[in-house]
Amino acid sequence: MGDDILLTRTGFSNYGEKEIVLDEEIKINDTLGELYCLEKNGSGKWMDRAIEAVGELQCSFNNSSVNLPNGIKIINDDKDGFVLGTTISSFLLRSYIVKHCRCNLGVRGSLSYSIPVNIILFSLNSGADNYIKNTMESIESVLNHPHFSNCKSIDDICKKLNSVKDLNNRFNTSEK
Repeated sequence: MGDDILLTRTGFSNYGEKEIVLDEEIKINDTLGELYCLEKNGSGKWMDRAIEAVGELQCSFNNSSVNLPNGIKIINDDKDGFVLGTTISSFLLRSYIVKHCRCNLGVRGSLSYSIPVNIILFSLNSGADNYIKNTMESIESVLNHPHFSNCKSIDDICKKLNSVKDLNNRFNTSEK
């Protein structure tokens, strides 16, 4: 989780008669908002391969630090690591963290809003040269979310998966 993962998007808007550029930056590791999960994954070859690939990653349980508040570190190849497996992998690929974003409107000011972001799918599908490193950092961001505090084993993580709120019910006042 060292460096911030920065999602950027540039768009254009016609405001009056002038076209203005909207620059948006989302710092993934800036602050962790609420954690949500979709009930079901999309299906198909790409998703099946992604679940398998993420499931083969390993994690270690260390002392907490500023960058790893729960002490959960993702490692690619370590004899002492614990394999994530498909249950956690499937969850990770369905997980969303609410991010607080700011859109710079230039001389017109700025706009702030919150949006659920699937940082793991974004990293996997980014096409960036360092997408593996970014994906591993994104997984660390999710597993070091306060929801997973006190998790010291794969089994502890699995026990907490069912209590993550459903993304599609986030505005339902009956689900708390």
